[in-house]
Formats: sequence, structure tokens, C-alpha cells
Amino acid sequence: MRCAALPREGLAEEFPRDGTLLFFSFDGQADGEVFVSLDDPATRVGARVLYIPENTPVLPAEPPPVLEACPLVEPLVGHQIGGHAVPVQGPVEYEIANATHGGAHAWGDEPLDREAERWVLLAQFAGDADAKATWGDEVVLYWLIRPEDLAAHRFDQARLIVQG
Repeated sequence: MRCAALPREGLAEEFPRDGTLLFFSFDGQADGEVFVSLDDPATRVGARVLYIPENTPVLPAEPPPVLEACPLVEPLVGHQIGGHAVPVQGPVEYEIANATHGGAHAWGDEPLDREAERWVLLAQFAGDADAKATWGDEVVLYWLIRPEDLAAHRFDQARLIVQG
């Protein structure tokens, strides 16, 4: 996603004004392994956001032969950059806060509320059959990040939440 092409309205002030954000999520289609899960920190390596600064030389690469490249498609409802998440199950900020605290707090506990307030939506992507990007019926991928990590371009600190 080219950051300079995005409308600034609805984006956090810390959102990059240039460069490109690349979102990656391992979905097991190549070898049938487990999907990335917020509840399993060992799977976190399967979900990445990379920031490529403007004018950084890059070389295109072919996808591995077992995978198909995702074609460009028209934007659909369910895809969103910044703003407020549109959850399909419950507040994604609380889901990530609960995982961050190891599931130690009940919903509505003050520590959980404070942690949930520390996360902002980076992007959300709904399944898209035209792009061959389907994770299941009504499944949506949400990428959240803390504002201080967003401002410092520490996109390795972004976390993936899957609902649906």
C-alpha cells in the first residue's frame, strides 16, 4: 500500500506520509500448517508488516511456485486503512489487550481497558474471493499497532488479529 496515495482523513497523525507498507500473513496454504494465532506467540513470525521508505531500490520477486500472486482488485467493504476497526466478533483492541496480558483479566477490568486504549488500527482486510484471498466465511484480518510504534515506524511491533 503506497502511503502517499492514502487520504489523510481518518489516519492517525503518526501514519507514514510516504513509502510503502507490505502486509504478510501465513495462511497454511503451502503446507497445511496452522494459521497465525494471537493466542500462540510462536506463530507470530507468520504475520509481518514491512515498511519500505520512499525511493528505496527494490527488486520484484516471483511468488514461490506453490503460491499464486494476488491480483489487483477493486476495493470492497471490509477493507480499511486506519480509523476504527469494524469487528465481526468483538472489539479487536480488547482481543489484543487480553492476549498481551496473557488472558489474565476479565473483560471490563481496568488494566485490560488501559491496554486496549493503547492500540490503533493499522489496516483490516476482509476475505476476497476475486483476489483468491479467502480465509474462511466472514473472516477478517486486523493489523493493530501502538501509536508510539507507528510513529517510530516499528512495524515489526504490529499484531495480527483474525476474526470470523
